Amino acid sequence: MTEAPDETTGTDDIAGRTKRGLLWRFAAQGVSGVIELGVGIVLARLLMPEDFGIMALAYMVMGFVAMFQTIGLPQALVQREVIDEDHKAAAFWTTLLMGFVLAGVIILLAGPAAVFFKEEAVRPVMRLMSVTMVLGATASVPRALLERRIDFKRLFWPDIVGGAVYGAVGITMAVLGYSYWSLAWGAIARGAANLVLVTTMARYAPRLTCRMQPLRDLFSFGAPVTLSSGLTWAAHNVDYFIIGRVLPTSALGIYRKAYEWVTLPWAKVVSPTYSVLFSAFSRLQGQPERLRYAYGRALTGLSTVTFPILGLLWLLAPEAVPSVFGAQWESAILPTRILCGVGLLRCLGNPTGALIKGTGYVNAELGINVVHLVLVALGTWLAAPYGLVAICWAVVAAQALVTAVVFAIPWIAVGWTPLMFVAALGAPLAATAACVAVAATAAALMPSACPSLMRVTLAGLAGGAAYMLLVLYGPFRAARTSVGLLADPSFRRSS
Repeated sequence: MTEAPDETTGTDDIAGRTKRGLLWRFAAQGVSGVIELGVGIVLARLLMPEDFGIMALAYMVMGFVAMFQTIGLPQALVQREVIDEDHKAAAFWTTLLMGFVLAGVIILLAGPAAVFFKEEAVRPVMRLMSVTMVLGATASVPRALLERRIDFKRLFWPDIVGGAVYGAVGITMAVLGYSYWSLAWGAIARGAANLVLVTTMARYAPRLTCRMQPLRDLFSFGAPVTLSSGLTWAAHNVDYFIIGRVLPTSALGIYRKAYEWVTLPWAKVVSPTYSVLFSAFSRLQGQPERLRYAYGRALTGLSTVTFPILGLLWLLAPEAVPSVFGAQWESAILPTRILCGVGLLRCLGNPTGALIKGTGYVNAELGINVVHLVLVALGTWLAAPYGLVAICWAVVAAQALVTAVVFAIPWIAVGWTPLMFVAALGAPLAATAACVAVAATAAALMPSACPSLMRVTLAGLAGGAAYMLLVLYGPFRAARTSVGLLADPSFRRSS
């Protein structure tokens, strides 16, 4: 097999390829999001919070090890202006070797992890799941080559099929009574399906040689990226470690599910755009006006989609959680409502992170992640004696402080001012407030005899309809014009 052409030189068609890439990513995430939501609801009804808690414990240790899975080499392939076959081969064979090494590390850590968390079931789960290290490492470079070309059309099917395979395996095994094993085998099946499809779509076969100089070229960017990504992971998982150590496994299962629900808009809408924005911002790093405008459009567009979802989740969680997922999840209602703040802030931080990394400010990102890790760890540890709700408030406070610091980097990197933030986010925030108000009014007007699920659905539809009217006929066009005029002096002439 030969690799598909690498169309990465020049910036003339960056806008067009970025728009197409975003459309394909949104299409993939829309379809896979529906699949994963359905699968998640079914599994939540078939399994208990303890089952999800065991998997959360295993994923915590595996996530820490996975920080070193690719050592930033795939991202370096995307960010570097010029690469050749030697760079690609060096990245492929190095990440594959790391996959096998880390699989062995996870097997060795399974016993100590079971002792640390006082949960024997973690030991066999981690040993089984170690195979995902090899699967993920093997697929990372072919995926990076597609991302470099901003060719997300070819990544559509791997994302869709992976979720479907996970659901088919997981639900079947859950019905047969395999409890947490259904989640573990579903994850392995998803990794295998993703590997086969990504490799096929990339049409890449590496050279059988690995030269050191290309590896050093990539590692100069990959090393700080790896450290920064590791700190990011640690900041978003240290709360799991503390909860898993101090509170019961069921509490960790509840916290993990609540966190998953509030970060669903980030995971299915915002996070998939990161690779597209990172590719585009990397190509535009020498054109600050165009970069500012692209960043502003990204902030406005992503907040327009995610803010109303989080607003409605906050409002409707008391009835939506038990109605959809079952009565065993009622204790997750208050953590879900509190953690909606984390979901909103993470949606804003994602495009900002793509800009920081795309413009080469990885050392600044590194420092911010250190601060984030310290704040989350300290806040969670101090709040743990007061229970899960106190931990949720501590995590929200830490995320808010870090987000405020993160927003200073675009100002330094490309001259993105606070006024530009107001222009980009004002309309989505105002429309979301109106959406929540309409939904709350609709819920209050319904008779008390109305079933909870129907009340949630109708109130959500009412709020969503009001929001769509504001998007179509409200201040969003004016907001886009304001961002353009502030970010790019040539916007008035080009528009």
